Amino acid sequence: MKKYSIEIKKLQEAARTEALEITEMDRFCTYPKQNVAACIHPSAYFGAYHVHDFFEINYVQKGSCINFVEGQTIFMEEGSLLWMHTGTFHTLYAPKESVIYNFLLRKDWFYETVCHYPLPDSPAGRFASEAQEKAYPRYLLYAPAPQRARKTAEKLYDTKSGNPLLLESNMLVLVTVLLESETGSLSEVRGTSDETMLEMLSYISAQYETVTLGTLAAAAGYSPTHVCRLFRKNLGKSFGEVVVEIRLRHAETLLLHTKRTVADIAVQVGFESPEHFSRLFKKRVGTSPGRYRAERQNR
Repeated sequence: MKKYSIEIKKLQEAARTEALEITEMDRFCTYPKQNVAACIHPSAYFGAYHVHDFFEINYVQKGSCINFVEGQTIFMEEGSLLWMHTGTFHTLYAPKESVIYNFLLRKDWFYETVCHYPLPDSPAGRFASEAQEKAYPRYLLYAPAPQRARKTAEKLYDTKSGNPLLLESNMLVLVTVLLESETGSLSEVRGTSDETMLEMLSYISAQYETVTLGTLAAAAGYSPTHVCRLFRKNLGKSFGEVVVEIRLRHAETLLLHTKRTVADIAVQVGFESPEHFSRLFKKRVGTSPGRYRAERQNR
């Protein structure tokens, strides 16, 4: 199975059509010696669910965005900041007028420069202190971020193309500001360091419309029974539950940001029929797809 990574090709395609800036993200994924990177997340573009082996911080500099993280939907307004652990299964959608700063931190650099120091008993302190454990919080959310953190994030982005030492120094300032803050909420969802699980989640993210237990098991080189066991052990959910969850998340975004019919969306995200899709959507979200679209768009 292809090792998990963010989907650079899709980001590059988005950049070509939207004139977006992803050079730093591309370089970060290509050159492991780079410890910190800053770039703007593509807007008006819904990428596939993905995982990667570095920390990611999303800061809403302007507008808003929707983060889909481990089965949770996180609506982020201007000034909010989300710090995600390595291996977190996620994707993000931002309206075209929004500006989302992406900060990327190499995990070994973070462990060596931050985690070996005594850490405060703050949300960020607990997030960092548990970062190397076998089970760890998936993310840390500030809604909004402390004012000093917001100013530091702005300064950090302004140094994105400058001296790498200055970029790393400003990242450490941002981390320090967050460590000192008593605000912020830790994810109740715990992560896993099982690389096999991350690779399977990456495979599902790319094939969610058509993936089956059989195709995943064949790609991973395991029996279907063993795959089911891994999902229960690491996620506490079945393979089928995870796939449905991912399809519904994609459907939510399509309902909000396209004019496609409910029937078309159902087929596009991989459901066998519009009726089946509507039934599962209402069970999870609490309302029908059509009503969900109408209520959200009228806000």
